[in-house]
Amino acid sequence: AAVASICLGFSVAQAADEPMSLLMQGTFHKDEVSILGDKLEVMSLMKKGAGVFLEPETVRVTQVLDELIDVKDEKTGKEVTRVMGEMSNEPMVMIYPAMLKPGIVSEAKDKLACLKHFHDDTATPQHDNEGMAVTQSIDLALYNSEPCTMEIGSEIYQFHLDNARMTDDTYPAYVVDMTVTHKGISQKIEGVAQILFAGDLDRDGKLDLLVDRTDHYNVWAHKVMYLSTSAKKDEVMGRAASLMAVGC
Repeated sequence: AAVASICLGFSVAQAADEPMSLLMQGTFHKDEVSILGDKLEVMSLMKKGAGVFLEPETVRVTQVLDELIDVKDEKTGKEVTRVMGEMSNEPMVMIYPAMLKPGIVSEAKDKLACLKHFHDDTATPQHDNEGMAVTQSIDLALYNSEPCTMEIGSEIYQFHLDNARMTDDTYPAYVVDMTVTHKGISQKIEGVAQILFAGDLDRDGKLDLLVDRTDHYNVWAHKVMYLSTSAKKDEVMGRAASLMAVGC
């Protein structure tokens, strides 16, 4: 079950059975980061040159004053600080505990024209003459007629865009629900704003994803990692870790 956030009714979407947590450097509200420690070993996913690597690093997570929430003498906030690693390079995300193996990571061969063209077309939502946002319903048939696959080695994954919706009216953007199919198994992944990484993070020769699910102007980070080794029955990949952080 998700943990209720103390800010604006949002929920922190880390499932109870996720074996890992995602971290980013910064300050977080009470339950957005659930761990504390001075020398926590993490695995950082970072781009270096033309490749993507998993690199071991050390972070410190301390309890701090949450200036937006706390009253006198309270310290419910969490501050995540990198203390050992390649400090000149900011990782896409940090994974705790460091269960994945370090080294270069195989990236998927990307033929996701359907998703790329959808993002290009909806990058700036169109408005009618009265300045109101046009319908939030988007016909995805055109995009689904385009190539929509990813490949890892000889493994081919089909993607289908099922539904698109506008995130909010204040700073409108679109997210999309997708179905991923591999060897007769189909799985829906909801509310994807962007695929941040696609490749073989757990080194089993199958597709893994890191996706951005930011769907509201007050959410400044919402990342979910899906691993093939975390897949349950009738899943292509399972939720292995997540991070959601909001303002207030």
